[in-house]
Amino acid sequence: MLGAASRLMNDSLPPSAPAATAWYRSPALWLTLATILCLAPFANKAVHIDDYLFLRSAKQILAHPADPFGTTVNWYGFEMPLADVTQNPPGACYYLAAAGGLLGWSEPALHLAFLVPAIAAVLGTFVLARRFCTQPALAALVVLISPVFWLSATTLMSDVPMLALWLWAVEFWLRGLEHRSHRWLALSAALVALAALTKYFAAALIPLLLAYTVVREKRFSLRSCWLLVPLFALAAYELLTRARYGTGSLTGARQYAAEFSDLGGRGWRSVVALAFAGGSLLPVACFAPRAWSWRLSLAGTVAAAGTATLLYYFAIQPQAASRYLSPLGNLLLSAVPAAGPHGSLAATFRRLPAAGALADRHPGLHRRHQLDGERPLHSPAGSSRRHSPGAPAAGHG
Repeated sequence: MLGAASRLMNDSLPPSAPAATAWYRSPALWLTLATILCLAPFANKAVHIDDYLFLRSAKQILAHPADPFGTTVNWYGFEMPLADVTQNPPGACYYLAAAGGLLGWSEPALHLAFLVPAIAAVLGTFVLARRFCTQPALAALVVLISPVFWLSATTLMSDVPMLALWLWAVEFWLRGLEHRSHRWLALSAALVALAALTKYFAAALIPLLLAYTVVREKRFSLRSCWLLVPLFALAAYELLTRARYGTGSLTGARQYAAEFSDLGGRGWRSVVALAFAGGSLLPVACFAPRAWSWRLSLAGTVAAAGTATLLYYFAIQPQAASRYLSPLGNLLLSAVPAAGPHGSLAATFRRLPAAGALADRHPGLHRRHQLDGERPLHSPAGSSRRHSPGAPAAGHG
């Protein structure tokens, strides 16, 4: 795997950038070792929250590969069809089924199997960062140490597999446009389809890559037609699940999201979104002084303090009684959304005025999509994991 990763990364180097000649200087090796060092201590982590749903589906897949949700679970205190409970496509479940079938169903075996997509995500960040910044290894390490990545990479859920597919799909799409190669574009389209069938959020890549292609080519290109592949894949999945379970999985997930979309009001949802954005990408705040001058950093700190005060008195304190938040929790929930995105936005958007291409705006587009789609605070882990695709964007900044 390391050899293949090294070849892929060397293929993406610009002509002026020499590849490392000695094995011990390989970025793939050191980033892989760093990922293992960070995540392997959590290999014995118990199955928790939505891990159970993925495990139930994985075991069902081993018995009936074409029927991933054809079993029941006791999720709300009574037996229900899994298809009515889970709101994720089965891509990660098939990977989990393969891992469980080959390695067994113990927690260490499954978590070690999920090191593979985690390593792929870190290496994918490094490859993409070579295009957009001068310190790609640092960008990959920022992703690795981000709280949202550790939280997601130590579960048995779909977030990190989707992120790995997302990153390599973008890399292969850019490579296909540069070399005018339908082979790379087709591979990218296949990865976008796999990513969307791993977690629906990855469908955002379809308009993002289309917009990037139109801006880069300055016209609509027939190469963009490869993006019909993931659209057809999602449509086929919707029809198949509707025929088997009575309701299409995409339709069910949309209805589930709509059911919770009005809880708490827009102001509360905005606070929650900013809180999780700031906390999930907290290491990026350390680089704010490099992105902004000291005057702008001081102004941003004052603005963050003022924002925290306003949030506390007008958004959080009125909600505290109904949400059982302690006074300390109130203060933290005020400070994190005000201060956390300060560094994240500084790093992500610092090059926007000077950049005319969508390459620098591309990360910000899906960060905006994530913030707009944030749900109310009913699952801290779930709300945090929504921000995992933002970690590479912030790291590239």
